[in-house]
Amino acid sequence: MTEGTTVTFASFVRPWAAGLVGFLVGEYGAGALLGSLVRSGDREQALALSWLPWVAAPVLGALLATLAVGVVATTRWWHWLVAVLPVPLGAVGVTAAVIVLTGAAATGFALSVVAQLVLAAGVGLALGTLRRRAWRPPTPAEPPVSYVVDRPEDLPA
Repeated sequence: MTEGTTVTFASFVRPWAAGLVGFLVGEYGAGALLGSLVRSGDREQALALSWLPWVAAPVLGALLATLAVGVVATTRWWHWLVAVLPVPLGAVGVTAAVIVLTGAAATGFALSVVAQLVLAAGVGLALGTLRRRAWRPPTPAEPPVSYVVDRPEDLPA
């Protein structure tokens, strides 16, 4: 998004891609950490951190998606939500499909979905608000010296 442009589908492709990368890194990075804890014999610590993939994925995804949104004078609060929420919503669809196809237990699935969406929305809105408040319009460039007229007699008649 640039100054004076309207919001289009294409203006959110980069934030969605960044959000997907962040979500996957958070999900699989936390899973790799838990796997290494289990392999090292620290099963209690792995069990204590079993919530980490469900939190790291929406938080990291929202951070990267929000940072990928261009901040301009016309950036509105809902731009941050449009940039942040599609990836966790897509993950809900994928997880629900896996649950249905495998017949896995879905205890707590609805609560975890709500938690991920609230986390992603909260991080996106908070960081977006901070970025919007810190944004300053670009300062206009000084005209080249050749355009500056210092003496009135140099002006055309």
